Amino acid sequence: MEREVRSVIQSIICTLFISVLFSAIFVGSSLGQGIANFTDQNIFKNINGTFNEAPQWRQLYENKNINQTAALDSNITLIGRWANGPCMAVGVVGNTAYFGNGGYLEIVDFENPANPQEISKVLLPSLVNGIAVSGNYVYVANYFDGLRIIDVSNPAAAAEVGFLDMGSYAEGVYVDGNYAYVANGSNGLRIIDVSNPAAPTQVGFINTGSYAKSVYVVGNYAYVADGYDGLRIIDVSNPAAPTETGFFDTESFARGVHVIGNYAYLADGADGLRIIDVSDPAVPTEAGFFDAIYYASGIYVIGKYAYVTTWIDGLSIIDVSDPAAPTEAGFLEMGTYTRSVYVIGD
Repeated sequence: MEREVRSVIQSIICTLFISVLFSAIFVGSSLGQGIANFTDQNIFKNINGTFNEAPQWRQLYENKNINQTAALDSNITLIGRWANGPCMAVGVVGNTAYFGNGGYLEIVDFENPANPQEISKVLLPSLVNGIAVSGNYVYVANYFDGLRIIDVSNPAAAAEVGFLDMGSYAEGVYVDGNYAYVANGSNGLRIIDVSNPAAPTQVGFINTGSYAKSVYVVGNYAYVADGYDGLRIIDVSNPAAPTETGFFDTESFARGVHVIGNYAYLADGADGLRIIDVSDPAVPTEAGFFDAIYYASGIYVIGKYAYVTTWIDGLSIIDVSDPAAPTEAGFLEMGTYTRSVYVIGD
């Protein structure tokens, strides 16, 4: 595959809708949303765009421009696009997708994936950086403006019902029961009681050491992708007094985490996908890795596949059926920065 890289500022992607056999993948990226599916032919798409780099990227991409021809893998075809950006997060329930569009939370019906329809949108004070959907509410990590809680019981009349400001940047959010767990950048992990959505309150916090980008909760543990400090495993059995149980210090900048069974899957920046055995949370160990992708930024795992978004190379699909020897099963080049991914179906 030929790639030509020139000067252009890189553009900001929004959510990409991809259908994989009978599944769908939602990718937060920077050239608008789209829909793709598997085919038997190789298709090329010219991609041009510009993007405003987040401060933490600037050292790598200051004033860079990109004008390239990107090739779609032989089993994936782009079939449509939706809207603009920047889109940093996406969540899905049924036929409804919730995604960020700059400062808007967009709500879209994708019953017909080739023709998604906007239901409504809610303007928030800052960038929609992380999304968790639970019951009738969408919880938004709103970057400069903390946690915002949106009532979507009537998607056509979605409205903010509560918020909690917090220091540093709200990067990611995970909701489990009455608690929202917020990856709060340099302020670590914040635990918020959301039993009353109109009046969320902080009940506990822990400084994770570096920069909390993403969080995933299973049982009594919160798994935090903590920037230069890799994976931090936090005991949250007492939400008022979370404590660190174990950690695994990766080589790059951990940005995304997804936990399935005994394994935590990390999107670890320049070091790609790291697979960590967390069967003993006090002593996590690396089971395997796949680093033949350029700067992993987001991850979603379902079945035997890990779906990894990257800064430049788009979406990579990794077979993790053998955690010790992950292999690439497919990819979709998008020619721009991609941030988040959500998968539905088998």
